[in-house]
Amino acid sequence: MASERTLRGIVVGAGGMGRGWLRTVDRSDRAELTAVVDLDIARATEATAELTTPDVAVFGSVEEGLAAIKPDFLVDVTVPAAHHAVTLAALRAGVPVLGEKPAAATLAETVQLAAASDYYGVPFVVSQNRRFEPHADQVLAAVEQTGRPELVDVLFSKAIHFGGFRDEMDHPLLLDMSIHHLDYLRYVMGDDPVVDVLCDEFNESWSWYAGDASAALLMRFASGARATYVGSWSSPGLQTSWNADWRFTGQRGTVHWDGDNEPEIGLADGDPEPLPQASSHNGLPASFDAFLDGLTGGPAPTTAIADNLHSVALVFASFSSSATGKRVAVRDVLERARDEAARTADESGLADAVRSLDLTP
Repeated sequence: MASERTLRGIVVGAGGMGRGWLRTVDRSDRAELTAVVDLDIARATEATAELTTPDVAVFGSVEEGLAAIKPDFLVDVTVPAAHHAVTLAALRAGVPVLGEKPAAATLAETVQLAAASDYYGVPFVVSQNRRFEPHADQVLAAVEQTGRPELVDVLFSKAIHFGGFRDEMDHPLLLDMSIHHLDYLRYVMGDDPVVDVLCDEFNESWSWYAGDASAALLMRFASGARATYVGSWSSPGLQTSWNADWRFTGQRGTVHWDGDNEPEIGLADGDPEPLPQASSHNGLPASFDAFLDGLTGGPAPTTAIADNLHSVALVFASFSSSATGKRVAVRDVLERARDEAARTADESGLADAVRSLDLTP
């Protein structure tokens, strides 16, 4: 029998990433996996065979699963196009959601979900698991030694043949992968929001993606700091870490992080202080525990939708900049998305919540 502190959960989506989340919930001593939801019942049933939890129910729709199980939480690992419908159904049912990135397929849908979380009083957290990489907090400690960065350079280079929905997306790199890096950039920069972005999305001549799989960005922060981001998902040879390659330049020195190992610190004067140990609790389990902490009286996760909305807005401002060839203000893109989200809300109370949503980063 589950202990009093064990929370009962549903995982929606039994694909590759879904199975990673199924294993994470299955192995947690703080949660009980009660059901898997997937349009492909056979795939969901097959996924349950890999788990240690007995008698995991299988459903073909989120509404059916929510009605039958009445869970304490839901993990949404569906394709981006389904995130809005799945998350909104759970929030309306009073069920907290931990969702995979991006929060939704459009910025207007993301704004609507942020408002819905407030309106229904139910937490919605996005699993930006790059904030929980083993060396992620070491980078923060290193940057403290060199001073607030005024220049950040990020390079990401991979050549990945996924197949499936990513090959057909309009913006496969920025929306499905770079959002991790841009979210982590915001995390390191703390209370210094991105004001505007200049972006050029493109495809190399040999790219196998239908949408643009490469991009170059220049971002400007409220403090005047600048960040560059150059990324590609179709760049063969000499590939970077999945976490990208980073340089943070501050007044007292520079931090370099290759994405996989302890960051290096080069100071203009003196020797750097030792860094804290790398985290042994990281990845999906750490992201999941942060979510559970928030549900059981602990601190709200740093990736709650109120914060994550601004990572999604940065991505969509990048799309707008690439389409126009001009620098785009992130706040302007958010305001337009809020107008659309209010127009498309399917109930008046939610529309009012969208209009009153605080868009301050």
